[in-house]
Formats: sequence, C-alpha cells, structure tokens
Amino acid sequence: MTAPPTSPPSVPQLLLVSASGQLAPALVEALEDNFAVSRMGSGQQALTWLGGSAAEVIIATDRVSDMSGTEFCHRLEQLPAARPAACIVLTDDSSGDLMARMLEAGADDCLPLAIHPQQLVARIKALVRCCQRQRELNPLTGLPGNAYLQREITRRLPDRGHLAVIGFDLDSFKAYNDVYGYYRGDKVICLVAQILQDSVRSHGRADDCLAHIGGDDFFVLTAPERMRDLAQAAMREFQQAIPEFYDETDRRRGGITGFTRQGQEVFFPIMRLIATAATNKAADIQHIGQIAAILSQLKEYAKQTENRGLVVDRRQTHGTRQAGQQQPN
Repeated sequence: MTAPPTSPPSVPQLLLVSASGQLAPALVEALEDNFAVSRMGSGQQALTWLGGSAAEVIIATDRVSDMSGTEFCHRLEQLPAARPAACIVLTDDSSGDLMARMLEAGADDCLPLAIHPQQLVARIKALVRCCQRQRELNPLTGLPGNAYLQREITRRLPDRGHLAVIGFDLDSFKAYNDVYGYYRGDKVICLVAQILQDSVRSHGRADDCLAHIGGDDFFVLTAPERMRDLAQAAMREFQQAIPEFYDETDRRRGGITGFTRQGQEVFFPIMRLIATAATNKAADIQHIGQIAAILSQLKEYAKQTENRGLVVDRRQTHGTRQAGQQQPN
C-alpha cells in the first residue's frame, strides 16, 4: 500500500479514425474539448499508430478509405494485449444487423453517426470510467485493488476516530507456494477472499469495503467498534478451513518443510491469517503513508510473537515514538 499520487488526473487519450468530412464539425469540436485527440484518416494508419502509441478510446466510423468498420474491429482484436480499452463505431446505417455485426467483431459500442455531441462525450466518459474500474480489479479475486484502496482511505481519513484499516496477511504463504506450487497457492488466496467477504457481510456495514492489492495482502476498511469482531471471525474461519489445503501427511505433522531465502531448511507450521489494525483516532495521522507504515510494523510484530489475535495500534501519537515502542494489543 503506497501513498496516492498528488498530480491531477490526465485527460483521456482518444484516437479518432475517420475520413475528412465524415464527422460534423460540432462533434469533432466536442471531442477535442474533452479529450486528447489524435486523428487518423484510414484504418491502416490507425493500426500502425497503435503499434507505438496508446489510446484509452477509439472512435471510428464504419467506413473509412481502406476498410470497413467490421474489418477494422477484427484487426484491432489481433493487436497485442496493450490494445485500447474501448472502441466505439459510429454508423449512418441504423439497421440492427449492422450494429450486431460491429459488436460481434469486437466493438464495445455502436452508435448513430448523427449522435448529439454531448451525448457521445458522456458515453465515452462512462466507458473510460468502466475500463478504469475494470483495470483496478485484482484478476484473481475480482476485488478492488490498490488505487481504490488509496482513494477510500484518503476520503475517509479526515473523519477523525471513525476509520479502522485492517490489514490481513498469510504467515508462511511463500513456503506453501514453494512446496505446493502457485496453482494451489491461488486457491488459498481465493479462500481468503471469500472468508473476508463473508466476514464483512456478517460483521460489517454497507459502507465497509474490502480490497486486494496483490499476493496475500488484503485490507478491510471499517469502523473501530467493528474491527475486532470482523477480524476475529475471519481468522477463526480461516483456521478451520486451511488444513484441508494441505496433503494428509502434512496435516498430520502440522506443517511443511521448506527453505528460507538463504537456503536454510525450516519447518513451517500450517498457515495462519494475521490481522493488524490502525485507526485514525490519533490526531497526527494525516495521510495514507502513515497508515501503511503502522500496519507494516504491526505485521512484523505479529509474525515475531506468533500472535493469533487482532493486533491493534494503540498509540495516541506517532511522531515522537520509534517503531519498537509501539503498544499493540
């Protein structure tokens, strides 16, 4: 979890593919007023441009000088994975068959060529928002990721005393991955995601939220009065479920034998779910970086002490104390 960027959001990059005179001047003007527009007169020019540049949205007419709209969409689908987030085709053919073919060819939307400029701008902005949300989701669990977590903490931080950030982490997860492989490791990550979703539903409220920033790092945003019940419920459920993810021999002996990063052979007990919590009760908690630092310190404490309960930071201020002087519970 890193501090959020302070720079203003960039203007979405838009690639406009149309022959001269195909689009109404008012439509082009509206696009240029709202987006960073690059313009190409043919499909091949656009495809070549996309080989070295990126656009968040493509607006293409269904007939350009060198190919049809369906062919252009097919060619877009064949580009490498870094293809644009969305493609909208504009057509003067209002038949349902043509629009269906465009969508089947890979277009994300197909709209009338005579669409009102402000309506097109609104649709493009909605598509950009949708694509941005999709990119922020963790591909394994489908949960919101780091950017969402940063925004939510930053938004809630000024409401003094009402925010608790719970960090969840798996102890000995790397050793499990090394022994059983990443496929089975991913199954454990999905287990944690499901358990935390259940715990938030059972012990949280509608405005509590769950994020997965990668690996075995999960975070729940809740209120201080709910954090303990929510975390303890998740840890109990995980401890009951996790033995089934080990082979029978390893379950009997209570863990696995693996190696540290230094190559030393070590016995790793069956994984446990670590939970640490920081709140914004302290007056000197001003930004997300402080929350991240506190949780990192508490996680190390929890691992070193084999603590199986929620580890909570209870310091009243953080500016004058050193990391080793924390008062976890």
